[in-house]
Amino acid sequence: MDIKQLKEFEERVVELFNNGEIKSPVHLSGSVDNTCENELIRIFKENNISKDDWCFSTYRSHYHALLKGIDKNWLLDWIKDNKSIHVMNKEQKFFTSAIVGGCLPITLGVAKGLKLNSQSVSEENQSHLDKKFVTSTEDSFPHESADTKVYIFIGDMTFMTGIFDECFRYAINHKLPIKFIIECNYLSTDTDTAEVWGLSRMEINNMLKSMKEEYPNYFDYFVYERKYPHYGTGKFIDKIWSKEDVKSKGF
Repeated sequence: MDIKQLKEFEERVVELFNNGEIKSPVHLSGSVDNTCENELIRIFKENNISKDDWCFSTYRSHYHALLKGIDKNWLLDWIKDNKSIHVMNKEQKFFTSAIVGGCLPITLGVAKGLKLNSQSVSEENQSHLDKKFVTSTEDSFPHESADTKVYIFIGDMTFMTGIFDECFRYAINHKLPIKFIIECNYLSTDTDTAEVWGLSRMEINNMLKSMKEEYPNYFDYFVYERKYPHYGTGKFIDKIWSKEDVKSKGF
């Protein structure tokens, strides 16, 4: 999936939304200068994220889903069924939550489970190894010893929350097979993240840069300027639910 394909998909969603064919809010991916597209492609390639890996995201997940390998037609049908805000695909191990920080503890649990499973297999198949060697193997976890890894994409406001700090601290101290990717546009919906925390955008950027330098196997980030509003396309849509729509959805 390249930049052109990603953007064409999202432009199709924009068209459907503007025509009133999608009745619920959509949270569109994209940046004004392709930074978001380029960085996500880089991250998926550098980490060799595959079907076997777990991927967790937010309400803005279209690009993540496509790059993870979810079929574009399946994804478009899911969005047209008014479920853009929570894309779920068991086959591709793809899970999202619209709650700020909602995926973090779930992600941590999956990573913990993967490590426990890995240790169990190691004990059964390599019982002849002495304790010192096993400890060395665990120290190289997660990016050398585990076949399956966990990746979570969150925004800069979530990065600033206590739940992130707790989950990240637990992950690195227990050497879990997980990587946290921060997509920083300095906004939480339409609230300025820096203003909320009494910081400058430069200070937030320096925090992110420092984290990546200190924990390169567990942390990555990029900064971008979003192309679309928090939700929708920026165009007022006057096509509302008809009585037939309401009845068919059981509302």
